[in-house]
Amino acid sequence: MGFTDNDLKNVKYKEYPMEICSMRLSAADASRFSDKEKQLAKKISTIKLKYEMEHGVSSNKAYEDLCDLCQISVTAFKYAVAGKKGNTANRHFLYKLAVGMKMTIEEADVLFELEKGPLSDECLEDMICYCALRDHDSIYEFIDEFEEKTNYKIGMRDRSPKK
Repeated sequence: MGFTDNDLKNVKYKEYPMEICSMRLSAADASRFSDKEKQLAKKISTIKLKYEMEHGVSSNKAYEDLCDLCQISVTAFKYAVAGKKGNTANRHFLYKLAVGMKMTIEEADVLFELEKGPLSDECLEDMICYCALRDHDSIYEFIDEFEEKTNYKIGMRDRSPKK
């Protein structure tokens, strides 16, 4: 299960040429980014609230459970729900949230669309997540696969043994 060498054949890496760009951001562009961050925070908050209702748990218990399910720290979850500038959910957060919550690829893409676009077959990290979602991998399988293929650590430092 998970990401295989066969899947790697399908990854079409795209070269992005260096461009001379302005360091300035127009007010319209800034508000567009801000709106997407707010929408993403609202969707993550909705996921947490839905979990609370379905399991009949308190807000704090929901954060703890989601921390275990997704291997995301409670603090990171709270920042993502608050959606404060500089502390919004990044792509690695969304990978773990999508896999940990056993989302469909379509459900995950709704979140990823708000954070630089849907999962792409031109990105190795996205492909690893796509394959984990497709194959219904556990969060631990996903993290191990991700770290092995990218040499980038996304697991929690003191995570519990593989389940």
